[in-house]
Amino acid sequence: MGGSRWHNAAALMSLTPLRRLAPRLVLALALLGVGAGLAGCEQVQVISSAPVAAGYDAKKGNNPLAAADAASLQEALRVRSQVWTIRIDTTPAAAGSIDVKNATAVRAARGKMTALVMTLTANAQATIEGFSSRGSQDEQLYAESLIQAIAQAGYTGLHDIHVEVYFNGSHHATLAWTATTGFTYKVLDGKP
Repeated sequence: MGGSRWHNAAALMSLTPLRRLAPRLVLALALLGVGAGLAGCEQVQVISSAPVAAGYDAKKGNNPLAAADAASLQEALRVRSQVWTIRIDTTPAAAGSIDVKNATAVRAARGKMTALVMTLTANAQATIEGFSSRGSQDEQLYAESLIQAIAQAGYTGLHDIHVEVYFNGSHHATLAWTATTGFTYKVLDGKP
């Protein structure tokens, strides 16, 4: 996907697919255009309100908010038979050290994040085959849809985004986005 259409975080937030979401879902993560090989071109609601995690799981993220958003996204994908383990790390990490049951604090913290790294790990063969079945372009679209959903949830200050995809412990691909370069996707298949 071209870098010219992604000039800044505002451009990330104003994508046509994002405009289709109702304004009342500002805190909603939605998977937009989820890879046709995995779930068709349907919209999946991920978080309809502030996350309600019972406790902070450091395996899911580097702060309570990132971990709660990763857990919610992972569960929404699992419901669609897409079995990913998801971790989200945000910068500044301290901004996400909030009470994730407080919608006002969640909204404010998401807006303070400037960088985000999402790690997707698949160990289920069906997930791996579904993700890769239509080639690297659809893999990129799928990863972009996850980032678009996060941006729509209120991560409006992002300037640097990475999605790292792992299959059975091997680094399969990386998606990067900056305000300067736009999205770039590289299939690694274990190569640097």
